[in-house]
Amino acid sequence: MKINKDPFSGTRRQRGITMIAVVLILIMISFAALIGMRIIPIYLEYASIVSILDDVQQNANAKMSRAQIDKTIQARFDIDYVTVVTLKDIKMKRERGNIILELIYEDRRPLIGNLDIVAKFEKP
Repeated sequence: MKINKDPFSGTRRQRGITMIAVVLILIMISFAALIGMRIIPIYLEYASIVSILDDVQQNANAKMSRAQIDKTIQARFDIDYVTVVTLKDIKMKRERGNIILELIYEDRRPLIGNLDIVAKFEKP
């Protein structure tokens, strides 16, 4: 009976991860980070826009004109550096003495080369 004393024989010889696998994992992590860096600002800006519209909607009284409301919204957009949404994207309704602001817009940002990320938002 022969006993194999070679520690590098059989399955014990194959350990660890290859350099190609490390490179592939780093590429996948880098791509995920790139997508995250492109998507997160879109959602942060949307959260800022919703916050502005909710605040204006709650603090505006029924006697304010459309021009006054637009001026208030535009001032807040300028402070928060909102560039994606314009006042034309905001619809205003008056119901039972309340002002209701609705927003539908699309944000398109470059990802890589000729590929873009498109996000559609709707705030009723």
